Amino acid sequence: MPPGRYRLVLTLGDRHHTVPAIILPDPRVEATPEDYQAQFQILLEIRALVTAIHAAVSRLRQARARIAAWVAPLEASAAAAPVRHAALALIDRLSASEEILAQPRLTNRSGELSSSHFPIRLNGKLESLASTIAGCDARPTAQAQAAFASLAARATAELQTARERTTVEVAHLDQRIREAGLPTIAPLPDGG
Repeated sequence: MPPGRYRLVLTLGDRHHTVPAIILPDPRVEATPEDYQAQFQILLEIRALVTAIHAAVSRLRQARARIAAWVAPLEASAAAAPVRHAALALIDRLSASEEILAQPRLTNRSGELSSSHFPIRLNGKLESLASTIAGCDARPTAQAQAAFASLAARATAELQTARERTTVEVAHLDQRIREAGLPTIAPLPDGG
């Protein structure tokens, strides 16, 4: 939060308790209120984008799981083969979208992240950039702003692709399934 006057509100059930709070700038730093505001604004934008990425990854995983569950018991009949092939291809495209947005193989083993073994993805790059920006009391550098603009453009495009895959492509597959006379896939909840 930029330095300034705030109200802290604690809500417990129907009860609210409000207290004033003041965030003071570090007196050793020469950052202006505008510098702090610029930093805060870009951090909010990064947070919103990372939140959107995590929501998209969740939807991609849900769609992939539903399609995989549909394919698993499907008999290997000649009539079902084209639809089964289309379903498996869509699973691959859903996985590809997820792997651009987030690293699905990143795990926490014995307290250590295995990021040294797998490439960092868009969410991790944005989170790292946020950490760098938040690590100093200054306006984000031109390089940080350029990095954010580039990552935001890539993330926005990939989020659109993921949205199309979880809505349009899943609906198209479901249409092919109905046309083949097979049971349909349960739809994802709304949210794109």
